[in-house]
Amino acid sequence: MTFGDLDVLLAHTSLGIVAVDDRCPHMSAPLSLGELEGCVVACPLHMGRFDLASGDPVQMPTTGGLDPEGNYHPTWSPAGRDPKPDVPGRKAEARRLTRVRRFRYYPVRIADGVIEVAIPLAGD
Repeated sequence: MTFGDLDVLLAHTSLGIVAVDDRCPHMSAPLSLGELEGCVVACPLHMGRFDLASGDPVQMPTTGGLDPEGNYHPTWSPAGRDPKPDVPGRKAEARRLTRVRRFRYYPVRIADGVIEVAIPLAGD
């Protein structure tokens, strides 16, 4: 769903319906293009996996970086692929300092069989 500049992912998880920004908390790729397994959504860009129930990263993106608590995770390669070289320089430093943010959740309710999502007014 899109509301002006706001893209919202509405997901039917194993724990119920949840509404969050339709942007990966890592580098803003659309999570609606990813896969949902239970409560975990996978980002199609850097293979990060995020728990929609808790907001926590289940698997940090392949680019590594800082988790929401500020702990560093190195770059990694999916199984069967060659290890990623992390050549020192500006890009490596940017990857090292990129932080995975927490999700912004939107209140959801079902009224008369209709799913309603409370969207903040511009500027809120």
